[in-house]
Amino acid sequence: MEAKLLDYEKFIKINGIEEVTNPVMFDKGNIPTSDGLFSTDIFGVSTKDRKTTYAYIDLKKKFLNPKTYITLKRLNRNFENVIYGTKKYIIKDGLLVEDPEGKTGIDFLYNNWEKLKFNKNDSNSRNTRVDVLTLNSKDVIFTSKFLVIPAFYRDINLQNISGGVNVNEINDLYARILRNVKMMQSSNNFDFMLYSLEGKIQDTMLEIYNLLKDKNDGKEGYLRKFLMGKSIDYSSRVVITGVVYDQPSSDDVLVDFYHTGVPLSHICSLFTPFMIWWVKRFMKTRFENNKNSFRVLDSKGQETTVRLEDPEIYFNEEYIKGKLDKFITTPNTRFDIVEVPVKEEDLKRIGKTKIMATMVGYSFSETTMDKTTVSASGSQDRITRPLTWTDVFYMAAVDVTEDKHVMITRYPLIDYMGTYPTKISILSTQLTKPMVINDKLYKHYPVIPQNINPVDIEALFKDTINLHSLFLPAIGGDHDGDQITCKGIFSQEANQKADEIMKSKSYILNIYGQTVRTLGNEGIQTLYTLTRFK
Repeated sequence: MEAKLLDYEKFIKINGIEEVTNPVMFDKGNIPTSDGLFSTDIFGVSTKDRKTTYAYIDLKKKFLNPKTYITLKRLNRNFENVIYGTKKYIIKDGLLVEDPEGKTGIDFLYNNWEKLKFNKNDSNSRNTRVDVLTLNSKDVIFTSKFLVIPAFYRDINLQNISGGVNVNEINDLYARILRNVKMMQSSNNFDFMLYSLEGKIQDTMLEIYNLLKDKNDGKEGYLRKFLMGKSIDYSSRVVITGVVYDQPSSDDVLVDFYHTGVPLSHICSLFTPFMIWWVKRFMKTRFENNKNSFRVLDSKGQETTVRLEDPEIYFNEEYIKGKLDKFITTPNTRFDIVEVPVKEEDLKRIGKTKIMATMVGYSFSETTMDKTTVSASGSQDRITRPLTWTDVFYMAAVDVTEDKHVMITRYPLIDYMGTYPTKISILSTQLTKPMVINDKLYKHYPVIPQNINPVDIEALFKDTINLHSLFLPAIGGDHDGDQITCKGIFSQEANQKADEIMKSKSYILNIYGQTVRTLGNEGIQTLYTLTRFK
């Protein structure tokens, strides 16, 4: 992205921007002054106007654009002495040379700007700074106007707990410039006082520039939060972590070259329409078809039947969507048990206040095993326990994503290798085991402990994405907190195309024919781990 210096005066003229002249922000009763920094006359009253309306401060003379001032100071610290008038200089062969008989101050710098020379060398950083000074005109490098950002982004808070008015720090800086400009216009100032005021104005302009720059830069800046990191529907931002190789065989590892480990909570977000459809169908098969004779145990442990209270209405799309959202945002509720809507009179008859759905499974690694066999320890492999929403959403996720892919994107997107499709392996709890439910084998079924403290539930789940290490170099990623954007692929045609891309040469080769799927420190660390013990 190429950024150029803004011509303040041209911007003000084109947009008809009004001037702020009063450093006093409020009249009595916390009413904004008509010509101040919160003026409703200048910035408007509506939210839209206060979001989009700029103002400006007339500096009454030429000052350096803040970016130019930073550049000059990095090239030569003597320019700061000129701004504050602490030393005198002459210009010799295009360079500042200290001379007691010379001149100083911003006016001296402005009047002699064309005489200065900024030479390039082998340093890229220096050459970039020189370009800032030589490729922009003098009218852009110096300005007599300074922009004031729209009031919405620095507005007052009249709801402060202490009863006072909470004012954003940038407003104090704008007010400081206004006060110093008024003092600078006083004809009674001595030269050294005038230079000091000019230096303070210039530094305050720089302070505002740095304050706004900090709000836009970095991982917490506005660009990352609201532009580069902007999420669309059915997508998620998730942290990258390394793959755990704790399985007895490589065939049992969830993550490989074609599969990425995606947390169950993110699957719920990425494929929400499919998840709702699957759960609704599951509830219909489980409850609606048996609504008049649903088998349960009464308070004495005896098997009986009850009538369900409109399960087709109870388990509607809105209810399921609410459970999905709760599963995603509130981890300590993930082991909540699925309640069954039973008619009130039947509840009274069996002596219970509510009925929980049950889950029946078999702790086998094959579906062909005889489910009446007894394990080596002598206990039955049949597992019966309350059905939790983790059970429901995990089974749904496995079915829903069986033929689906996701797109992984790492920002900033430098080239096409920064985004790629991949198949899905579902990450649920830290501990998993094989489980057969309804004759379907789940090799990595989540282990759900009973009677666990809700505050400990979140730690039992995997909520970061596992990328195969071969993909990290191409996307410039590592395991120090980097994030990626994950987007589910919905249509059959798009998933077929994603599968074709994964099997093509472009999936592993860049435009120069070089492989970009390479190992770095992971290979070294693996060899070290394998050989550290004798």
